This record gives sequence, structure tokens and C-alpha cells, in this order.
Amino acid sequence: LRMRRLADHENRGIRIILTGQAEDKDAEGLEIQANLLRLAKQYPDVLTVIVGFDLLLGQRLYAAGDAFGMPSRFEPAGISQQIANVYGTPVIAARTGGLKDFFDTWGGVGWSHAPGDSVQMANLMIEAAQIHRDSPQQWQELVVQATKYNSSWDSRILEYEKNVYGPAHKN
Repeated sequence: LRMRRLADHENRGIRIILTGQAEDKDAEGLEIQANLLRLAKQYPDVLTVIVGFDLLLGQRLYAAGDAFGMPSRFEPAGISQQIANVYGTPVIAARTGGLKDFFDTWGGVGWSHAPGDSVQMANLMIEAAQIHRDSPQQWQELVVQATKYNSSWDSRILEYEKNVYGPAHKN
């Protein structure tokens, strides 16, 4: 239903490229991957799924994309969304692990949704596409804000030490 909405006439021009791969032992992930491949065949003008990892392709997608989606169910640190912001690409990501920190603590630019909530993610993708289409000035401000994202440890080391080692020093 959400793919149909993404593909409908009012959202023409939305193009989703997914790259990644479920782990062999992750039955749920493999099922999601299979469903995405099926949807890609059903909606070839909207969705492309590339199974696997290709560093050069990833860099090109960061640079060329208008938005970066990261629907992780689990994310211990989250580097990809930081790279996307450095490239000037707003992020649409699940609010889990390092992705939650990206938005709440480190000032990441984009939108977040509950982990595993594909409906909310699709709605945020549509919202982002509408801003991109209808409010180019607002979109450009998001892009510029994203390029200013500071992923350097220099800006975080004191906060990290306080949060990680501070409690240990109190014991």
C-alpha cells in the first residue's frame, strides 16, 4: 500500500535505491529482503534493490541522493547516517541505538521513526519528497544544515568521556 502511494501520480519522481544484505542467519531480515526484491519487480520505476555491499556505489549514492533512509532494527553506532549528512543528505532513520544518538545528541539532520515501523518510514519519505518538491528553499536549508554536521571525535570526546567513564569514576 505504501509503495503504491510512493508510486502514485502526486509523488512522481520519487526514486528509492536500497543497498545492503540480510545476514544468512537472520530469518526476519531475509524475509524483508525477499519482500523488497518482490516490490522492486512490482514497482521498477520507484524501487531498486541492490543486494550486497559496494563501497564505491555507496559513496555515489551518498553524493547523489536527495535523502538517505536507514530503517535499521538494530544499530550499535551508526556511521552511514553521519556520512550522509556530511555529503549534505538529510536522513530518514529508525530511532534505535546510534541512530537515536545521531538525532538527539549530535544534531543530525533529517527525520526519525520508531524502529520497525515501515508505515511511519514511508510517510516520512513522502513528507521529505513533498518538501523537496514544494519547498525548494526549505529543502536547501536542510541540505546546508546537513553539510555542517560535525562527525569529528574532537567535538565529542569530552561528552563521551563524561558519559562513559564519568559514571565509572563515581563508583
